[in-house]
Amino acid sequence: VQQGGIIDSVYFAIESGNYHQNITFSQHVNFKCNVKVVLASVTGNAEDVVFDNLNVSNAPLILNGVDGLIFRNITFRSMNNAFATAVYIYNEANCNRFEECVFESTVSAGNGILVYSNTFSNDKNNSFK
Repeated sequence: VQQGGIIDSVYFAIESGNYHQNITFSQHVNFKCNVKVVLASVTGNAEDVVFDNLNVSNAPLILNGVDGLIFRNITFRSMNNAFATAVYIYNEANCNRFEECVFESTVSAGNGILVYSNTFSNDKNNSFK
């Protein structure tokens, strides 16, 4: 997807599981607001698909200038005391949607923001339902 891009709308059904890694989507010429890329829990239950940052020094999900992604029924969990953000949006990432997603942190120090977008990065039209 990252190297070849997207020609038309596509749907990824994600199998149930805990994924201990971060995922980064970066800007590409074929990622557009009008070409939807859906990533969704195969069961429709956000508790069944969990992305976390256990043993990873960044957010579980990073949107670096990418447009048109739709996340549906997924949990994004921060478990890292050094980086408590669950979703990091920057570099003009636009038109991304989070539908029925869960954002949570197991960090007790209170030193993080679950979803972070820098005011200088000019991200627009991202929505949470």
